[in-house]
Amino acid sequence: SAGVFLLHDLIGAGLWAPIRATIIQQFSRDATRGIEVGKVLAWTSLGGVAGPLAAGFLAGISPVYPFLFSGLIMIAAAVPLFRLRLEAPAPAAVAKV
Repeated sequence: SAGVFLLHDLIGAGLWAPIRATIIQQFSRDATRGIEVGKVLAWTSLGGVAGPLAAGFLAGISPVYPFLFSGLIMIAAAVPLFRLRLEAPAPAAVAKV
């Protein structure tokens, strides 16, 4: 289980965290970026509260259910991201000297 946890941490923190931060920054408006980022982080943190409660309940039914349902929720949460179109920022104009 330690290997699975380390792999989860590598993928979750190492890859997903910068991707999520970029998506949040790119799709938030300049004038309200602070409040929009705060809302996203608040909604995200609710999973840290509800997730363990649901996992404890599901583990009482079957030890497989917490893993199965958390995987299904992660897939469902990622589906809307496929509709987003991230575009690279336009390169800055280079001044000719």
